[in-house]
Amino acid sequence: MSDIIIRTENVEKIYGKGSVKTHALKGVSLEIPKGSFSCIIGPSGHGKSTLMNLLGGLDRPTKGSIIVDGTDITKLSGSALAQMRAEKIGFVFQFFNLLANLTALENVEIAMMFGRSASGRNEQRQKAKELLQLVGLPQKANAKPNELSGGQQQRVAIARALANDTDILLLDEPTGNLDSQAEGEVLEHIFKIHKSGKTVVIVTHNNELAKKADILFEVRDGKLGGTN
Repeated sequence: MSDIIIRTENVEKIYGKGSVKTHALKGVSLEIPKGSFSCIIGPSGHGKSTLMNLLGGLDRPTKGSIIVDGTDITKLSGSALAQMRAEKIGFVFQFFNLLANLTALENVEIAMMFGRSASGRNEQRQKAKELLQLVGLPQKANAKPNELSGGQQQRVAIARALANDTDILLLDEPTGNLDSQAEGEVLEHIFKIHKSGKTVVIVTHNNELAKKADILFEVRDGKLGGTN
């Protein structure tokens, strides 16, 4: 677990201009080892999700470097960055972001259109079924999102994030909208995925989850606090 798969160097993020500028991140430098389980904690509005979006290539920093698996993603073109995200990073959002008109199976399948795999439709469908099995939802393959509970929707979102066999799984408050039972179900599958060798990074307010992290990053006022 000594190889560093994500590294940031003096990352800053500023929104707006002039007198309405917001300094969301201020000189953040961190290292995340391959295969580790990391949590990012801190008060709401202090920069946690901004940092996560930068790590996942969903946004670009105002200053600084972000190196993912040896590549400085801040220097990539838009198309190259999109390809890198599809091949290396799975992202799970707090609000699921499933496509309402597609079944659970189709929501997982559609992610494979943007990955490195050039497999045919039958192979994609079989892989999507296997991923739904992994998150404990094989019986929900044909259900639309509105026919699933919040916990089930989030587990479909996790399966979708794994569709391209990425090495990194980033989760932004993945249990923030779930009741305690659904939260437990989702976390059980996240731990299982980590044990399979994935690098997992989670933004969370869950103190019990944070205690289980290999590395803990605290973000306050846009700055990185103590880590362990």
